Amino acid sequence: MESRPQKRKSKTKHRFFAVFLLLLLLACSKSSAFISNSQRQTDEKEPPNFPTNENGEFIVDTKALPVIEDFVPYHRIPNPDPNKDGLVNIRNPEEKAYIKEVEKSDRLEAAESGSSNMNFYVYRVAKIDMERKDIKDFHDLWSKTRRMDTIATVNQIESPDVEITAGKKFLLPTVDGLFIKKGKASSGYEIILQKECAPFISKETKVFIIDGTAFYFIPGGRFSPTQRAYFLDTNMIMPLSSSVLTSSFGYRVSPISGAWKFHKGVDLAAKVGTPVFACKGGKVSSILKNDPIYGNCLILSHSGGMTSVYAHLSEILVSKEGEQIKGGQTIGKVGVTGATTGPHLHFEIRQNGSAQDPSSYLRLK
Repeated sequence: MESRPQKRKSKTKHRFFAVFLLLLLLACSKSSAFISNSQRQTDEKEPPNFPTNENGEFIVDTKALPVIEDFVPYHRIPNPDPNKDGLVNIRNPEEKAYIKEVEKSDRLEAAESGSSNMNFYVYRVAKIDMERKDIKDFHDLWSKTRRMDTIATVNQIESPDVEITAGKKFLLPTVDGLFIKKGKASSGYEIILQKECAPFISKETKVFIIDGTAFYFIPGGRFSPTQRAYFLDTNMIMPLSSSVLTSSFGYRVSPISGAWKFHKGVDLAAKVGTPVFACKGGKVSSILKNDPIYGNCLILSHSGGMTSVYAHLSEILVSKEGEQIKGGQTIGKVGVTGATTGPHLHFEIRQNGSAQDPSSYLRLK
């Protein structure tokens, strides 16, 4: 009869111990979860903000940025474990950090929960990247980093034909978007970007001053069809290395007849004999000689329905119609042939036969 209370006490002790053990396990689990979350927060901390000037514009000094020395996916090194043979893979630490920030930015964008803080890295083209053909051209560069338009605009790359050589540096943003040069454009490519992106720029638009050059940043921005076509096509260049703009596109008083007349191109004054270059690649569409208006004249056809006209030449340096021409190739020399009052190049750009203002494509002086 006396043994029953002892059994009850024994059961009570076992129950108490079981409850105590369960509570202890729960506490350990919470502690582990807290440590895990703390570690995750540490791993995903925001990159440091860049200093700003009095206008709130971010100042970026590329010399102070982390440098990715190569984009070889993994380096093979001897196994550090003395008990194991062979090689192991390790990733470049700067590349690893860059990829982590890029992935975080992409997650936030996909979740439409805002964008990550902007950060920048510098990629220095490594000889090993070129030897292993990891980075052969611009396509390889942007396909391993950010979108084509992001890498192109932040590095002021105007054509995918940009030369990739060992030691050359490229800026890599961690957030996708368009970088629009603030201030006067220095090329036709920048002119088009500024004109088409102007409606998306406001006082709230972030500005990054990168090594002295200021850019508006439009997060998530992409090339328009026109910008993309212009970028993917051969970059346009000035038809003269040095000239003076003496007559612009549009209505003017004709220096020949004195009548109010529409001028379908621009006049660029230069010395007789100055080399004339093809503004972009194409083929010879027409060769005119001793035309009463245009004098000696060349018309080149380009992709996308574009043509370019070069008039009043003293010499024509192409042989026949249909000849393929490279952008920048010397095609003639400045002269005074046709209806002209002095040595100059009359230059036109036409789109599907309609005259366009060359200043929309090139920076004319």
